[in-house]
Amino acid sequence: MSSGSYELTQNLNHDGTNPPNGCLEVDADNVTIDLKGFTITGSNTDVGIGSVGSQDGIVIRNGTIRDFGAGISLGGDRCRIEWIIAFSNGNDGIVLGAGHCDVNNNIANNNGDDGIVTENDSTIKNNIANDNVTDGIEAGPNNNIIYNTANGNGTGINVVCPSNLVGNIAQNNGTKLNQFGAGCKRYNNLF
Repeated sequence: MSSGSYELTQNLNHDGTNPPNGCLEVDADNVTIDLKGFTITGSNTDVGIGSVGSQDGIVIRNGTIRDFGAGISLGGDRCRIEWIIAFSNGNDGIVLGAGHCDVNNNIANNNGDDGIVTENDSTIKNNIANDNVTDGIEAGPNNNIIYNTANGNGTGINVVCPSNLVGNIAQNNGTKLNQFGAGCKRYNNLF
């Protein structure tokens, strides 16, 4: 995909071929993909939407991604993932391999590993990450983790400090909260 905006006009089914690494591959900076409420369904392999390398400024919004190895897997900075439902993926729902991203108003449930994974300096806000095998939310340092729900996971929220945790709910997990390092600030959470 070249830089620019793209919209789905129908549901997509991916059988693991063409392109070989996922259903939709992003290989340029500043790409916006609006699923327009449609669903991308996989065959329990590959990635629903992924970047070929470290493309920056990727926006993915408004639809469902299910039954892939990973629902979304991006490697660049300044991404935004919003209003996505990522469920029943063999590994992770949403994985962001770089920082400075916004992950807002998503649902990442029933994935085989983690629901939502971010690196540093990101905002993870108003998401639901329930019933994932490993972590509901896994976050690197210097993140703002605000008003999320992470229930029924191996670990509800797994975070590297320093980070801010405000108004989150993490109940009925194997471990409710796992903090690494010092300097995390916690306000009005229910763990």
